[in-house]
Amino acid sequence: MMRDRVRHGKSNHTQVSCAIIEHGGLVLAARRGLSMRLPLKWEFPGGKIDPKEDPRTCLLREVQEELDMAVTIHTALPPMSHRYPFFGVTLHPYIRTAGSSQFTLTVHDQAA
Repeated sequence: MMRDRVRHGKSNHTQVSCAIIEHGGLVLAARRGLSMRLPLKWEFPGGKIDPKEDPRTCLLREVQEELDMAVTIHTALPPMSHRYPFFGVTLHPYIRTAGSSQFTLTVHDQAA
């Protein structure tokens, strides 16, 4: 399990933390806004891991920035990589529980 720093290699490959947020038996997904890369695609909240940041710290920061929500980490899942036509991404997913169902979308245009 990668707990500390994440290797940041080629500039066309991005390391991302994502939150699988559970509350009341439901999982939160958010739709990317029109101004974002890959607009209108559904995703789990999260974002790019900064070079001197570990995936857990990144996720706490990103969930706060994107949803203004407090969450608790329960389980780290194995990282997964995917290649899009113009870039690659490695996702570092975490299962998290939300303290409440209240959140505010700041960068996404819809949540389900």
